Amino acid sequence: MLATSGIRNIMKQGSQEFLLEHLVIEKSIEQSLVFHNGLCNLVTLEINRCWKLKTLKVLSELKQLRRLVLHDCPLLQLDHLPPFLSSLVVYGCHRMLFLDLLQLKRPSLFTELKIMDCKQLMNISGLENLTILETLAISQCPRLLQLGLLPIVPDCVVISGCPKLKVWCEMHSIEPRDEEME
Repeated sequence: MLATSGIRNIMKQGSQEFLLEHLVIEKSIEQSLVFHNGLCNLVTLEINRCWKLKTLKVLSELKQLRRLVLHDCPLLQLDHLPPFLSSLVVYGCHRMLFLDLLQLKRPSLFTELKIMDCKQLMNISGLENLTILETLAISQCPRLLQLGLLPIVPDCVVISGCPKLKVWCEMHSIEPRDEEME
């Protein structure tokens, strides 16, 4: 569990107050991380190599969070999203079955979606609301069946290793790649 009392101590030293905007959590052994109001100014959150992590609690309370990066959290299921997110990068979250972008309060802010190596991912909903999406990269998600229709095709689109998205790619005039993304 991520407690904010320690963070408050870091944020206030003497008479100076610091606002934490970027947080990286690596190799946590926790199964659940809870985010409290001590992180209310957090803009970027990166969670890396947390192999036992299953849930992120109260993530939807991080109203300033714009960028969320999840890397090698194989047991994580992302049930709730921060409401004003503009960038989401997910790599190696093998138990994630779905991603619901309909949770975004301001989808017009969302510009980047990168999903890589999520072996169980089957559905991404809410793409139809992403009117200024600039980057869409989906790679090595072999079970991914459903994506919403895009209102516009982003400038940068890479679909690779997702054999069940062939028809979706054809509908959007996107040429899927056979090689893996970097």
